[in-house]
Amino acid sequence: MWSDFKYGVVSEAIQSAVEAMDYDDIFLLYPDLPWEADPLRETPDQTVRESLFSSYGELLSRYNKTYHVIQGVGELRTQAAIAKVEQLLNN
Repeated sequence: MWSDFKYGVVSEAIQSAVEAMDYDDIFLLYPDLPWEADPLRETPDQTVRESLFSSYGELLSRYNKTYHVIQGVGELRTQAAIAKVEQLLNN
């Protein structure tokens, strides 16, 4: 997704890597953290961030990848991720 969004193209190597992903579960982090600029971050516009988030979910669904959305700010996000891992381990 990022390669397509940022560069307008997805290399064959990236495409093959996505298709070969074999994870039991993937955590997709909702873009609900407040934006903080730093040299590595891009896309400060919340609407664009949410659109990218939706696109990642669509891509994962297209490849039949199981994913779980994690939301929350700060410790709430950490707690949400831990709770999901515990739930998955107990199933």
